[in-house]
Formats: sequence, C-alpha cells, structure tokens
Amino acid sequence: MTTTRTVPDRTWMDRDNRLAASLDPSYRRPPRPGLWLKRLREQGNDGALNEFDRRRVRQLRLVAYASTLAGADAERDGDLARIRVMVEARGHFVGHFLSDQLGPQEPTRRPGWQEARRLIQQGFADGIACLDRYAISANNDEYELEVRWLAEHAAPLLLDRHEAAT
Repeated sequence: MTTTRTVPDRTWMDRDNRLAASLDPSYRRPPRPGLWLKRLREQGNDGALNEFDRRRVRQLRLVAYASTLAGADAERDGDLARIRVMVEARGHFVGHFLSDQLGPQEPTRRPGWQEARRLIQQGFADGIACLDRYAISANNDEYELEVRWLAEHAAPLLLDRHEAAT
C-alpha cells in the first residue's frame, strides 16, 4: 500500500503580497521594521509639532520616561538626566519624570507609562521623551500601537536613539 503525501503550497505568501500590492499601489513591505517604525513615529511627530508650532503659546512640555532593569533606579543610573539634557538641547521642557521596571508586560500595564498617557490625555504634558524605543517596548506591534496612540493625541515621541539605529 502506498501513501500519498501532499506537499504544502509555499507560494501563498507571494500571491498574498501580490494581491495586496495590486489592491493598494502604495503597499510596500518594510525592508527593516526599525526603519518603518522610525518613519511612522516621525510622521506622527511632524503633525504634532506642526500643530504645536502653529499655536506657539509656550514651550513643549514633555514627560521623561525610562525603563530600568529589576532592582535598578533610573534616577541613579542617569537615564532621566540624559533624557532631560536631550530635551533641553532641543529647546523643550521636561515637566515630569517617570520610570518603570522593564518586564514582560505590555506598556499599557506599566504604572509609569499609564501615568504618562494620563498626563497627555488631561493636558498636563504635550509628549514623551525616551532614550530609545526599548523603554516603551521591544515588541514591534506593541511599540507601533503606542506610537499610533501618541499620534492620535497629537503628542510627539522624542528619542535619543532612533528605531533604525537600535
């Protein structure tokens, strides 16, 4: 008795990509996720900063946010001080300093990040500044969701090291 084995069709991804490209002419797969996330963040920042520049009533108030390893202190390690220096060099103002311990939970479950979002929603801060994207999340999907949330609230996200560099 002979058994027949079917070989899985591995070309379905190529067909799916061609279909997506034919339906949306602007569709392009990002060659590097870091570069794509950088562009996404910069687009959101451009909109937020242009709106803020148009109003021009005061300095941009930012939340300095850092993630630290378990048992470490962002203040002692100098992360928050480096963020403050970066923000002030760009002509903005740090109004709040927040940090969380780095862990497996998504950003919206961290108390410091929740507080940063609340400050933006209630108008006490205009945006967030971090050393790099990993302070928010190493997961591309989680990071993208946070960048989109900030863009929807016209809140810039300033990074010392951009996404494509890390």
